[in-house]
Amino acid sequence: MKIFYATSNKGKFAEVKSFLEQNNPEIILEQADIDLVEMQTNDQKAIALYKAKQAWEKLQAPVLVDDSAIYFEKYNNFPGILTKFLFTGVGFEGILTLTGDNSPAYFQCNLVFAHGPTNFEVFEGVCKGKIIKPKVLEYLPGLPYEAIFIPEKTNKTYFQLRKKNIHGFSYRIRALKKFLEWFQK
Repeated sequence: MKIFYATSNKGKFAEVKSFLEQNNPEIILEQADIDLVEMQTNDQKAIALYKAKQAWEKLQAPVLVDDSAIYFEKYNNFPGILTKFLFTGVGFEGILTLTGDNSPAYFQCNLVFAHGPTNFEVFEGVCKGKIIKPKVLEYLPGLPYEAIFIPEKTNKTYFQLRKKNIHGFSYRIRALKKFLEWFQK
């Protein structure tokens, strides 16, 4: 079955495609680099649903859409939906000033599968960990938080894990696994 993945982020797409090829090769994933408007709300799930409805309207085909964010536990629901804007505005130095070293944080992904004009399924994936001040800032374009986030049960950043196998720690893959369980039923 062919399913679109609506994202302009090549890193996100590569992660999901790689996992599906290894774990469910009957799903053919194709990137749909389409413009989606992000509604203004603090509700990450509502944003993901809004984007999925737009993607369905544009593609008229089964489509996965996600909205992912990082949350610093010392703050209330922050940066959340402002994840990209925070990094763009203050960079690594500003983030580390806000959080400090070894500060608890978590990534959350709301993955939506749109399979009809009114058929939407939402799957959530979370990965807890901490923000650290790395010796070297290594990350893929579009995924800057990978340089400073270490998931629980490891001492490697997301970027370092990506070199080997990030799937066991990825919040996006955790949501995708829930989707696959539902999809296979």
